[in-house]
Parts: sequence; C-alpha cells; structure tokens
Amino acid sequence: MTPFAKTITLAAALVAVASAATAGDPKLKLIGKNLAVQKHQLSPSQLNRAQQALRRTCVDLAVFANKSRVGDRVRITYGVRNVSSTNYVSGSNQQAIAVSSNGHAVAVGRFGNLNAGQTRSWSIDVPLAFEFPNTYAVIYSYDPDIYIDGNTANDDCNRANNRSEVVVTHAG
Repeated sequence: MTPFAKTITLAAALVAVASAATAGDPKLKLIGKNLAVQKHQLSPSQLNRAQQALRRTCVDLAVFANKSRVGDRVRITYGVRNVSSTNYVSGSNQQAIAVSSNGHAVAVGRFGNLNAGQTRSWSIDVPLAFEFPNTYAVIYSYDPDIYIDGNTANDDCNRANNRSEVVVTHAG
C-alpha cells in the first residue's frame, strides 16, 4: 500500500471512529485514554488523531470544584466547563451541577447552553469540619432522556470528568 493510500485509509478510519462515537455505536469503546474499535488497537499517533477528531465532533463537559477558607467557614466554588470545541446546546431544565455531602443535596447549579470553552460557576459556604473530614461531591447530573432526545449537541461524550470532590477539615 502506498503512503498516500495509507493516509486515506487512516483518515477514513478516523472519520468512522468519530462518527461512531457521536452516534453512540456500541462497537466503539471509550475507556479513559484507551480507544479501541472492536478488536483493532490504535497506535499512539492514531489514538491521538482519533481523540482530536472526537473532541471536534462531540461535547465534553468537565466538572470542577475548589475550596478556600473564609473566616470560620469554607467557600466551595464549583462548576462546569465546556472543554471541547463544540457548543453545548440544551434547555436550562435538562441538566445541573449538584453538590452533596453524606448523601444529602447541599446545592444545585442549573445551566443551559454552554459555548465551547465557556465556564459556569457557583459558590456555597459550608462550615468547617471539627472531628471528621466532610467530603462534598460535585456531580454533573442530567435528565435520563438527554442521550435519546435527538439532540446530539447536549450529549457529553466523556463521562470520566463529570465528578469532582472537595474534602473540608477543621483547618479548611
């Protein structure tokens, strides 16, 4: 096979991988940074190109959480960032960033459209933990039908970064 034919074949394979990923093809498995198509393992350079193609064709929302001491309390700043180059287009009632502690909801930040590179954030103040550390889970939560509503612009293709945690101690 000539170098040109190899390049065309690889390009076609990458387009197929990206198309399958955005269509939710069960034959495509995204596991961390390991991208496999059925039984064929991609080389590191092919993997990098396929991941770049996927980032161009799907939405990737990343959840974050930070803490800072404010007097005798701790401020948790949490939010969501669209880390892809694709705009997230959705109704404001279809998803939220939820904060919970010990199984109880503490705060909810609702959002709708989120352009590529855009961030939405919220803050809550919580008490210091005196005896035992308190863990606050920050999770991207969405309607169960969001992946089957026909709107691919609100389908998050990377669920690995949809959760963050903050641990609050007596020192903050």
